[in-house]
Amino acid sequence: MTTRIDLRTYRDRYSFPRGEEILDEIGGEMRRQGYVTYEQLRKISDWKAGRRNRRHIRRNSPQKVVKVTKHALSFEGDESMVSALCSPNLNGVRVPVASAILTFYDPARYGVIDQHTSRSLYRNRGVFQERFGSSWFFGRKKLVGLTVEDYLEYLRIIRRMAETVSREEGIPFTPRDVDKALWQEDKENGGPLRLDP
Repeated sequence: MTTRIDLRTYRDRYSFPRGEEILDEIGGEMRRQGYVTYEQLRKISDWKAGRRNRRHIRRNSPQKVVKVTKHALSFEGDESMVSALCSPNLNGVRVPVASAILTFYDPARYGVIDQHTSRSLYRNRGVFQERFGSSWFFGRKKLVGLTVEDYLEYLRIIRRMAETVSREEGIPFTPRDVDKALWQEDKENGGPLRLDP
């Protein structure tokens, strides 16, 4: 029997240096608009990736950002939305930044994928596999060059986790809550994984 990870406790201790206020502010604007502006994209990218992605984001015109994101957010399905955001038409947006855009847009349905959430899933794979079923994702030690399919699998996992916590604890728990809990668990207990040769 493996130890249970208390997702709610980690979610409640979540502390991200760049803050959650921006997520609420920009997310509300995005939902009203139905697209992302250039300035919003820059802020989301800074929030997710720090300033290291700015030179790529700068290569987008404001018109292109609105056009591509309006098209992407008009889709119903996750795969279409992520694929459209990650298209070569939008510089600086790959799966991690696309996951942040979608999380800003709809935190009840999406969560951010990054090295912290992935390491937490990997490190606690026994716990998570026992509770949420077996998945190839739990066995991955490194996440380099994430694909749309990787993110879709991650979404399936964190949505299942959110549903389970909601049902078992009788509280609303979203994929964004799971993402925050995984991120915080890695910050407290993680660090880089030692990869086998």
